[in-house]
Amino acid sequence: MNNEALTSDQPAMEVPTVTIKRKKMRTLGTAIYSAVGVFYMGKYFFGRSHFTYGENPFPTIGVLALLGFMTLMLLFITYNSVRQLLEKGPALILTSDGIIDHVSPAKAGLLRWEDITHVDIQKLGWKKHMVIHLVNDDWILEKVKGGNRMTVNQAKEKTGSAIAISTVYADFDLKRLTNRIQEILEGRAVKKEMEEPPN
Repeated sequence: MNNEALTSDQPAMEVPTVTIKRKKMRTLGTAIYSAVGVFYMGKYFFGRSHFTYGENPFPTIGVLALLGFMTLMLLFITYNSVRQLLEKGPALILTSDGIIDHVSPAKAGLLRWEDITHVDIQKLGWKKHMVIHLVNDDWILEKVKGGNRMTVNQAKEKTGSAIAISTVYADFDLKRLTNRIQEILEGRAVKKEMEEPPN
């Protein structure tokens, strides 16, 4: 990532193009580890005919439920990691028009500056995310299909926005990028206020 662009002394309105790359090697490692986890979960699950604890059947049900949940989680991580590996081009791009999102589960495309109200950092799951809040993100919720629909809906429920981006798949400093984007938004707000004719 071009860190100089994020720390430059240029006014907030002069937005240099910043291209944020994908973390290909980390994504590959995540895919491999999660796939191995799925393999061993399946081996453990199908390698035993039953799970018992004395004559009480309830621990059996609990173990099965836990194994099933963990397997589904690992399958989802594997799917998402492979999907990210197959994606081409940068993860994010900051331009004079807005933020181009290619990496979040929503893959929203161009988010224009005038449509972004603010950005902040929130914890979602076990990782902190940069959350981009929009004036209206209903169009994002409507266009997302498949397995990512659940992830986007969860982000909306937990953070108040459909766009939540982590550093797992994108190579950027969470705090620095969030602060830079907020500076740009505040600069645009000041300029708009100055350009409005007096009453």
